[in-house]
Amino acid sequence: MSKNTSLAVGSLFVFALGCAPLTSNGEPTREQSAVTTLTSAPAPEPASADSADAVDPSQVEVVEHRVIQPPRSSDDRENRWRQLHVWGEMRNKSSRTLSRITADVLFFDARGKLLATESIASGTKTDLGDATPGEPISSAVHDVPPGASVPFHFQRNLAAIRGEIASHKIVVRPSRVASRPSRGVVIDMKETVAEMTNPAVPGSRQTAKRRAFEGTIRNDGAGGCRAPKVVVALFAPDGKLWETHVAAVRPTKNWELTLEPGATTTFIAAVPVGFDGAWRATAPAKTWIDCEQP
Repeated sequence: MSKNTSLAVGSLFVFALGCAPLTSNGEPTREQSAVTTLTSAPAPEPASADSADAVDPSQVEVVEHRVIQPPRSSDDRENRWRQLHVWGEMRNKSSRTLSRITADVLFFDARGKLLATESIASGTKTDLGDATPGEPISSAVHDVPPGASVPFHFQRNLAAIRGEIASHKIVVRPSRVASRPSRGVVIDMKETVAEMTNPAVPGSRQTAKRRAFEGTIRNDGAGGCRAPKVVVALFAPDGKLWETHVAAVRPTKNWELTLEPGATTTFIAAVPVGFDGAWRATAPAKTWIDCEQP
């Protein structure tokens, strides 16, 4: 751990891990290769060129790395528990820092017909007067510097998608330019794999095998870093992004924490690596810091 003085209180967190969806007979679902068409079409209002506060969708590249699509059940009550997952990366090809990258995921049946979706996310779009189809998705990191790639993870239950999915595509939206971007960095990080208690639960006596990440976060940006989160991507041997884990720096009231430019805070996190998660103990990992604007 670094000896540098911290300008904010050190904190604990743990990564939230999703459960793999199951088939109707209780077996894990099969994973699929991406059968999607990735597009960079503007929506809902086309932007033919970059403006002072927006960047054209053509300046963003989206690449899918992993897709899990479980089989659909005839019972929508069961489909609420069956989750479609897409992991990948979004790259800022422009010369300006983007204030998050956003897109829509569209689903199609075998005949190419667009499938309707009914979720809280799509309902919010409608409430805001956005008539574009699809489920919204955004990068796991808000401020994305020029040339940087950041991860994304899309998840939706099958009951929210009204029909049998044969394919999907991602439609990138125009991105806003960050006026005073933050730039959170992780410094002096070390990793440990061992039997340990959960560092996110002070006083916990239950031990398990975990991979712990410990270090210091510093804001090197021009603006404040509010509600900082650590985003960790774990990769497969072939270099594909396999999982993302997002955790608040503070386990409680993280929204009250703002790191001003130059300020730091310490963190310790742990990912379980027992049983079917043993691969996480040695998987290549990459970290980002996500900051919201004050």
